[in-house]
Amino acid sequence: MRVRIPGANPSSSGGGWHAISAAHFCSLLKGRPTPTRAALHAEQTSELPGSAGRGGPAPSLYSGLLCSGSSVFSRSLLGPVPTRSRPARTHGAASFHVVIATVPELSCARVSASVIVALCRLHLRSHCNSMCGCMCLDVKGTDFSINSLPLPRKAHHDWALFHEESPKNNYKLFHEPVITLFNHTATFSRHSHLPLTTQYLEGVHVLRSLRYLVPLQAKNHLRRTLAPLVYVQSDCDPPSDRDSYVRELMTYIEVDSYGACLRNRELPLQLQNPASMDADGFYRIIAQYKFILAFENAVCDDYITEKLWRPLKLGVVPVYYGSPSVADWLPSNRSVILVSEFPHPRELARYIRRLDQDDRLYEAYVEWKWKGEISNQRLLMALRERRWGVQDATQDSHIDAFECLVCRKVWGNIRLQEQGLPPRRWKAEAAHLRCPEPSVFAFSPAAAPRSSWRELWVPSFQQSKREAQALRWLVDRNQNFSAREFWALVFKD
Repeated sequence: MRVRIPGANPSSSGGGWHAISAAHFCSLLKGRPTPTRAALHAEQTSELPGSAGRGGPAPSLYSGLLCSGSSVFSRSLLGPVPTRSRPARTHGAASFHVVIATVPELSCARVSASVIVALCRLHLRSHCNSMCGCMCLDVKGTDFSINSLPLPRKAHHDWALFHEESPKNNYKLFHEPVITLFNHTATFSRHSHLPLTTQYLEGVHVLRSLRYLVPLQAKNHLRRTLAPLVYVQSDCDPPSDRDSYVRELMTYIEVDSYGACLRNRELPLQLQNPASMDADGFYRIIAQYKFILAFENAVCDDYITEKLWRPLKLGVVPVYYGSPSVADWLPSNRSVILVSEFPHPRELARYIRRLDQDDRLYEAYVEWKWKGEISNQRLLMALRERRWGVQDATQDSHIDAFECLVCRKVWGNIRLQEQGLPPRRWKAEAAHLRCPEPSVFAFSPAAAPRSSWRELWVPSFQQSKREAQALRWLVDRNQNFSAREFWALVFKD
């Protein structure tokens, strides 16, 4: 196997990576001193085919942490890594990578002053008892494919899934046959092992902040040139079918739409890049509006994004459509208008117009903001107890936290095995990642333009169920399989 030593020159032969024997790796796992760079050079063997000159990203220097799937591994799915995508079958060995960090402090799991921070970019091709039996595959859900799962899988091989996004990015994962293949999960669901429901919310302080709050009197004055509602979307016709709803709503009330979807108003040139949606200038434009259409791209319990949190930070009332469980996460009982409470866009428009014309009724939706009163104890507890931060360099990210969680479990099993005790087993449940079949609105079907994407989501979901069943059958068979075998099962009569 090959390891990377912090401080090694990435431009050197092998990009700073060094070969190390399985025995040496196992000695490290058991807390023996980290070898010197000279010792590693003495033990170095030939380069793995296809890996020369690809050093990969720099390792994260965790403290006292043995983590399966560290930042190096997690991000390896998003960029080049020093490994072959499909290594040849080997005998008595496994092809994977580890990263060693030498730091004096200890945290998370107490290993030794010399710390193994990342474990396993895995494509196992053998029994790995010779590797101390501590193998873990970490998968980034958006990049998950039928080639992502290394087979054959041994009983002690843990698979971990990190997937914070909606099903539009990978429907297969959202069906029970596939999600239950994994041992550890980090998803937007409150039921996952590491819930990411608040992944777009920095903390209570941004909800209470009045930095961008525009006084109601000023908003009433701005209404001379602005619509009561604003809509900003450039991902058009997603599974939630939000554009169909907004298109119908626009026939009953004014909506300023700045994005590529249903656009009728232009942002300043410097703010037209989607990357500018967290820019101060963009915030100040949105903060001028009384209401914003906050529509998710999918309708799933606990799938709540910046669509909700951004307007709450800015003092704009969200008109929300998305997670059916969103009420469990709102800062107060009167902070958001829920589209689901109105039978038709016509009634929703009538209600918004009423609030727009009555300051007392409108202020009831922002009173929590200017008083700084957040009454939702579930939200407060989730933010207080989570072990990761959002855009906070002083805290671990949610990726780091998941790696740490998996690390503790893997390391705990190593300790149990050393004591001659059976390891613990974890398994994901269907509730860890679940969304219903997409549905479409039937408003003004004759007037609505046809969209290939809109027509695709329902049949795509139906096919994904067959794909999930086929993948599960092949994985349970526990043998390598080809894409041809997979698709033959999917479309089998």
